[in-house]
Amino acid sequence: KAAKTLPDLKEMTESLKAAYGKKSNLFLSEPMAHDLAKECELLWNFSLLYRITGEKLYCERVLAEALAIAEEEDWSKEGPAVYGDLLLALAVTYDWCHHVWTEGQKARIERALLRGGMRVGLDFYNGKNKIWRRGSAFAAKVGAGMLALSLTLADIYPETALKLIDRAMRQLEDCFTAFSPDGGCAESVLAWEQQAKALAVAVAMLEKACGSDYGFAAFPGFSATAYFPIYTETPSGAWNYHDCESRPVDTAVLSFFAKRNADADLALMRRAQLAEGQKTLDPLDFLFYVPVKKGQNLHLA
Repeated sequence: KAAKTLPDLKEMTESLKAAYGKKSNLFLSEPMAHDLAKECELLWNFSLLYRITGEKLYCERVLAEALAIAEEEDWSKEGPAVYGDLLLALAVTYDWCHHVWTEGQKARIERALLRGGMRVGLDFYNGKNKIWRRGSAFAAKVGAGMLALSLTLADIYPETALKLIDRAMRQLEDCFTAFSPDGGCAESVLAWEQQAKALAVAVAMLEKACGSDYGFAAFPGFSATAYFPIYTETPSGAWNYHDCESRPVDTAVLSFFAKRNADADLALMRRAQLAEGQKTLDPLDFLFYVPVKKGQNLHLA
């Protein structure tokens, strides 16, 4: 309803439809399982359009992508960053769209998520084929993905989900600690954007699914990290102190922190960045949307 009535959210929705809607080239294209990074984008945006419009055609379109991915033998082949993104996108897609799919279609996706995600995750956390450093941005991304899978499939694979939730949450503790004590990220500015997004999503998932974030959001530095990209970005991109790519920082989590920190300026800044073309629209802009106006600085929490 808000996407149809609130001007800025309505404008964001029209941009989403133009890029991924039924008449777009991406919607009409074949599944892109050969490019897992692109798949993450498609899964999120097709399923998001279903949630906004209620049109089941988007569920059918996202199913084609998910089934193509299910045929891939190794989802981690493109590294931990893409792997974590893919697990999160698949979990969200299943959660939002599975009630439209047939029992046979759901079963195929569920088995693939167990094989390519949950079992692989347990092996990683048990010391087999580890592909990230504890507390790193990669660990945060994979941890958020594993947590999403576990929460989504807890009723289907309860024992595996319980083991994986325990392992993932223990690993995520180190990722939250990495922002201590002042919200800074020693790894790099671009590592911050990956880690901050993953941890914000993890907090939101735990609050919605379990009724508690189990103290993660209270870790020293987590709330303050919202201001890190503001101070470290220059007109030419992120401050490059660790030999990273110099490009605009992804600030999609600013609206998440705007509500938690009762700081409407964070949401207004993100909105201005999108309106001026400085940043690219992200699914999190919809999930963490905060209806604020210029000059407003209310207690949003």
